[in-house]
This record gives sequence, C-alpha cells and structure tokens, in this order.
Amino acid sequence: MTKPRRLDGKKVWEKAKKVSPPSIEEKVAKLLKDKQGIKLELGGGANPNPGFVNMDILDLSQVDIVWNLERTPWPLPDECVLQAVASHVLEHITPTYETARLEPLVQLLVQKGIFTQEEADQELGRPTRGFMGV
Repeated sequence: MTKPRRLDGKKVWEKAKKVSPPSIEEKVAKLLKDKQGIKLELGGGANPNPGFVNMDILDLSQVDIVWNLERTPWPLPDECVLQAVASHVLEHITPTYETARLEPLVQLLVQKGIFTQEEADQELGRPTRGFMGV
C-alpha cells in the first residue's frame, strides 16, 4: 500500500501567490468572446438566471463580474447587452432617481435591447414589474 503524499503547505502557498486572478477586463473579454451580445443579470447573487452573465457586488462563485453597480462606468463595452434583468436590486442603489440609476445600463444595451426589472412597491407592499426597450 502506498503512503499518501504529504503536501508542503509553504510550497503550495508560494505557488498560489504566483497565480494572480484574472482582471475585470480579462473576465469581460472572455465572456464576450465569439458572441453577438450577452444577457446580463444585475445583482443575481448566489441564484443567477441560467444563461445570464451575473454582475453583483458579492464575490461568490456564481458571480461572473464582481462590481459595485454604483461605480461608473460599468466594466462592459457599450452596446454589448441584448437583454438585462434586475430583481430587487435597483432599489438598493443611490441616487434614487431612476434615470440616474439606469444611465450606465442604457449605454450597454444594443439597439432594441430589453431590460426588465422587479422592485418592491413601498406603498403597496408588493413587487412591481417594469419593462424598458431601447
């Protein structure tokens, strides 16, 4: 019976330090490679919609682009998004004026691109849905 090989923690750590994670630019280039456009989910967190590129502030394994949506410009090229969705995320972004919150997204949508959102209606206490085409 062969003895299990013991790992040298110091060597493993040194090797890990040499491998740097890809930059935002590298990740975006890889996501857009050979595509006419992408489907983008804003704030999908740990449960993104299948087939969507997930952009969220949380650094989770399910998140493709870790980004604070309040930071502009967003790290995607103009007119690269075919469809975008946001569910209960825009209400957490300041400023509270929708035009200011959506300006970066409008730049990313292709002509005739679609954006749908679902937010809580504070007065009614239930979700409301919105739709926008560019």
